[in-house]
Amino acid sequence: MKSRLILLATIVAVAMAAEVALAETIVNFATWASADAVAIWRRDIASFEELHPDIKINLITCSWNEYPDRVPLYLSGAIEVDILRNGGQHLPTFAYLGGLLPLTPYVKSGQLDLSPFFPQVLEGTSYNGILYGLPDHFSPWVLYYNNEMFSELGLPTPYELHKRGEWTWDALERIARQCTIDVTGDGIYDQWGLPPRFAPTDPYVRQSVMIMNGGPLYNSDYTRYHLDDPRSIAALEWLASLREYRAPSDSWGRGTVAMTVGYPTHQLSWKRTLGFEFGVAPLPRSANGSYATIMTINIMSILQNSKNPDAALKFMQYICGQEIQRQRIDDNYILSARIDVATETLRRPSLGALNNEILAEITGTVRPWIVPPLYYEEVLAVVNGEFSRVAAGEEPVASAVARITPMVNAILAGGK
Repeated sequence: MKSRLILLATIVAVAMAAEVALAETIVNFATWASADAVAIWRRDIASFEELHPDIKINLITCSWNEYPDRVPLYLSGAIEVDILRNGGQHLPTFAYLGGLLPLTPYVKSGQLDLSPFFPQVLEGTSYNGILYGLPDHFSPWVLYYNNEMFSELGLPTPYELHKRGEWTWDALERIARQCTIDVTGDGIYDQWGLPPRFAPTDPYVRQSVMIMNGGPLYNSDYTRYHLDDPRSIAALEWLASLREYRAPSDSWGRGTVAMTVGYPTHQLSWKRTLGFEFGVAPLPRSANGSYATIMTINIMSILQNSKNPDAALKFMQYICGQEIQRQRIDDNYILSARIDVATETLRRPSLGALNNEILAEITGTVRPWIVPPLYYEEVLAVVNGEFSRVAAGEEPVASAVARITPMVNAILAGGK
């Protein structure tokens, strides 16, 4: 009799365990990730699952190079995914195709609170006024400077000029000229003012200066490219005119260029590898314009075909919550999209650049990378490639613009 009771109890326990297992909600989360990033995700998934034992997060990863080929399989449902991590440059296309679940209803119902986030960053997680994701983190394109070189030359730094209200295109050009020097006296420059990326071929710099100068990029339905607007042409001609002050590749690492551009996430590696002190400042503004810079955003979105959207939202809110965002600053994410975390952490001594607190101010000037749905990759390839002759000094800006504008408009019209 006793053995029968033990057997019955065992059967009941097994049945209960099976029932619990069946009741567990599985959320499939797809992202690109390096080996280090996988370790970070597994750490944060484990802490989430401790708080939510009824939800299991299934991490699906591949390299960044493989990711574009995987995404169509996720969007179509060929590979079952609930949460898709994507970039701000791709969200418009995914939303346009109907692949992402609108999150605005969660905001209206009170399930999702957007007040902790920078409003400018949320613009990049929305399409046509509808929210389609939460920002895991973001990176504005900013200017860095070699503080030791500025000190040696007795020049005010970009940060100091910005604080005095004098950090303009004219000021950058003047400083770039003063920093481009033939140190050895052999008739060849061996120190420069600007990096090779400060040119019309760089999409971040290109869009930033066009916006600063008041130039529109596209019309409202992305059927026309306004590269030929006089304000855009003027901005691009200014960029092209700086050719003489642009350094060869790798000059920043060698300490032979005064300024460079990049993301905040570059700072921790530079702190380890650079042999000089560096600071951060906004990109300079045009004489009559205002500061502006393009940002990239890593976004967590729920797919329209998700089987467990509510559980997926809980995980996204956890990753974008205060506790995890604080941890991720030390993981080299640098700049949280949460106002509270960014304000708190930008003064951490673990970060590499001087004046990092200015990043909170720069956040007020950020703009999403403005891209046309469906044709982002094609347009970018055409514009970057066609401007290479301008960057090399082989073609005037006006001539290049006259060629590039109809090429892009043909793409936007579907005439590939």
